[in-house]
Amino acid sequence: MMRNILTAAIILFTFSMSAEDQSLFQIKSDLDLKGFSQKDVTLRIVEKNGVNAFEVTGGGTDEDWPGFTIKAPENKWDLAKYEKICADIENLDNETLRVALRVDNPDSSNNKNRISGGCFVEPGGKSTIEVFLTRRQPGAPDLIGMKEFPQGMAAEGYIRPEEVSQIVFFMHRPIKQQKFLVSNIRAAGTYTKAPYEDMKADKFFPFIDEFGQFMHKDWPGKVKSAEDMKARKIEEEKDFEKYPGPSGWNKYGGWQDGPTLKATGHFYTAKHGGKWWLVDPDGRLFFSHGITCVNSGSATPLSDRENYFKSIPDKDGKHKDLFFTQKAVKHGYYKDKTPLCFNFGKYNLSLKYGDKWEELFGPLACKRLRSWGISTLGLWSDEDIAKLHTTPYVTWVHYWPKNLKGKTNYWKKFIDVFAPETWESLKARAANFLKDSANDPWCIGVFVDNELPWESSTTVAVTTIISPADQKAKQVFVEDLKAKYKDIEALNKVWGAKFASWDALLKNDKEPDVEKARADLEAFSEKTAETYFKNVREIVKAVAPNKLYLGCRFNGDFLYAAKIAAKYCDVVSYNLYRDSVADFKVAGGMDMPAIIGEWHFGALDRGPFAGGLRTVKNQEERAKIYKSYVAGALKNPNLIGCHWFQYNDEATSGRPLEGENYQIGFIDIADTPYAETVAAAREVGYEMYKTRNGEAGK
Repeated sequence: MMRNILTAAIILFTFSMSAEDQSLFQIKSDLDLKGFSQKDVTLRIVEKNGVNAFEVTGGGTDEDWPGFTIKAPENKWDLAKYEKICADIENLDNETLRVALRVDNPDSSNNKNRISGGCFVEPGGKSTIEVFLTRRQPGAPDLIGMKEFPQGMAAEGYIRPEEVSQIVFFMHRPIKQQKFLVSNIRAAGTYTKAPYEDMKADKFFPFIDEFGQFMHKDWPGKVKSAEDMKARKIEEEKDFEKYPGPSGWNKYGGWQDGPTLKATGHFYTAKHGGKWWLVDPDGRLFFSHGITCVNSGSATPLSDRENYFKSIPDKDGKHKDLFFTQKAVKHGYYKDKTPLCFNFGKYNLSLKYGDKWEELFGPLACKRLRSWGISTLGLWSDEDIAKLHTTPYVTWVHYWPKNLKGKTNYWKKFIDVFAPETWESLKARAANFLKDSANDPWCIGVFVDNELPWESSTTVAVTTIISPADQKAKQVFVEDLKAKYKDIEALNKVWGAKFASWDALLKNDKEPDVEKARADLEAFSEKTAETYFKNVREIVKAVAPNKLYLGCRFNGDFLYAAKIAAKYCDVVSYNLYRDSVADFKVAGGMDMPAIIGEWHFGALDRGPFAGGLRTVKNQEERAKIYKSYVAGALKNPNLIGCHWFQYNDEATSGRPLEGENYQIGFIDIADTPYAETVAAAREVGYEMYKTRNGEAGK
């Protein structure tokens, strides 16, 4: 899942200021802009519809965070009584804008004493950034192993709202120059303290009940007993009778009542009626309305925090199989540790369905998906469910490439695509991972990798050139430069460098002047992308020639890489956590099919402590924007599917890998479906073929 600056943001679409709001800054027409700290942007004051705004122009260089800073009058704003800081944004560009707002205390540094939020704004569109003033009450218990925390108890990612010293507007690594307006900068909403915020440790612990839920808050649908679970089971069975699934679907979920195309026995892509589609094995048009991670996992670490939990079964007793030791933790409190973990999700399934819950889980999940208007098992779903041959699925190949050692970009290292070990690993793993799905008609296609850090058009090359001399990619890059320049002095002249020899360049670990070396850096980044996508396609197709190669799940536009991906991928994939994808352009506007591998919205009114990468106010708002997002995907002529991340809520007390604890599931940790989200999925899913074919309402 994409990890980025948007996690604190709630996106609304109405521009207004209530009587309770406090304006933080008056944008006057005669404002002296010289006093503003500006990084790779230019500012102007403009008036639009009677409102003054900052017109911001910037980006398109290798500056990662172009933007500007507004200092607080008299050194601080006291915003203790407010819930959030907001600003209205209007995109004046013809490309999607990614903009963010950071709120600082005077002692802000790195990720301490500062918080951020952001949004995507469609071309010509308007939106509002909202950054919640996350805080920590004096004497709050110290909590570990969690990414997000109960209100007022943040252990990290918080500020002192009574002492806000500045706010910073910035863009996130824009690949081209963009222009937008910022106006109506304000503090909004009244901060209401939760009853548990003043609890000391002796009262607060334990705070996770026997079902894995937060103990100190109630909400509609919260499970109070095993009897509640069994009652929900009966209610859902009645719901299935009312909503068995769309009547116009065939066994694959394809459009039985629609046109018939060539049947090949496998999924393929075709353009029909001016839009790209998947075509199912029987030749019916198919849209991949999916959910990822359809499995029974909602586990959480126990080690070093056993006092968090009201009740955990005996680890040597009946539920001993629900305990495990997590390895390869790379982030958070448990980094490089091996914590003992417990799976609340599976435990609750055993309480609800009895000892044979594992036999029931797969068929129940497929029954749910069909009933909800969901046509696809998204990535990382249980392989045993895919083998039921009830719901089409996507798969992937997990392998062990050699990585570039130069530096970590985004949240991971890039692959050394010139190292033979990379492709030896992929070949071996592909043969194993795809042995069952290669000829399975229910398998749509194959992803390889996820959210690689392509970043700017020079990022991969810069990372390569500062890697050690034994890095194969660096050796290839230096050989390319030798072939072009012949003499090191010729390169020095262009790059503004002082390398004594080619060997000195090979041993170099300092970043070059990107602007001077840009042509060479971009050329090597493109060579890397070309090598990567070409090799992956050849290896996947050698094992599974009838399966679609679905790409690497870009978490941004990355135009240079996407254009090359389009040459080799059957379908280009993106993880797009945005308000809408209706106008999203594939690889800058290429006419080819694409799929959304991840997206979601979460709410703060039930369950875990955060709404994931796109937060909304409540479940009703979540349902509304779910329908809007899928409707936008159906409208987009290039999109052949969108897969929600994910089936389950994450554990309230944090998942093992890095502590994520987001309310992003179709079901909660106690296996209760979120009725509002299910209703939204049905509303768009049952009519999705008519909608995409332009027949909605007919």
